[in-house]
Amino acid sequence: MYIASANMGSTFQRLLTEPKWRQKHTKEVNRFVILNHIFSSYTATVLTQMFNTENQYFTKEHVRLVLKSLSNLEQAIRALNLHESQQIEFIKSFDKQFTDTSNEDTIIITEQLQFLTKISGDLQKNVADIATKEI
Repeated sequence: MYIASANMGSTFQRLLTEPKWRQKHTKEVNRFVILNHIFSSYTATVLTQMFNTENQYFTKEHVRLVLKSLSNLEQAIRALNLHESQQIEFIKSFDKQFTDTSNEDTIIITEQLQFLTKISGDLQKNVADIATKEI
C-alpha cells in the first residue's frame, strides 16, 4: 500500500514536470492522490485502533460505515470500466458478532469510520469525475 501510494505521488510529480500543454486534469489527479493518501493513512490508523481495543466486537454502526465505505470504493472501481480479466469480487456483507456496548474505544472508532466513509465518498466522486473526462 505504501509503495503504491509513493509510486502514485511520484507519477503525479512527473506529470507536473511535463510542459503545460501536455498536462491534463492536474487538479483532479492531485485531488485523487491526496484523497488516496488520506484514505490509506486513516485506514491504517483505524485498523490499529481496532486491533488494540479491548472490545473484540463491532457495533452495528461500525459495520454499516465499513460497508458504506466499501460501496463507495466499489462504485469508484466500477467507474473505471475494468477489463474482464481485472474484475474484482466485492464484499457485500460479513459475519461478525455485534455489541451494543459503547465505550471510549467504540466512540473513537465510530468517528474514524465516519471520516473514512466521507473520504471514500469523495474518492468515488473524484474518480467518477476523472472517468468522464477525455484523457
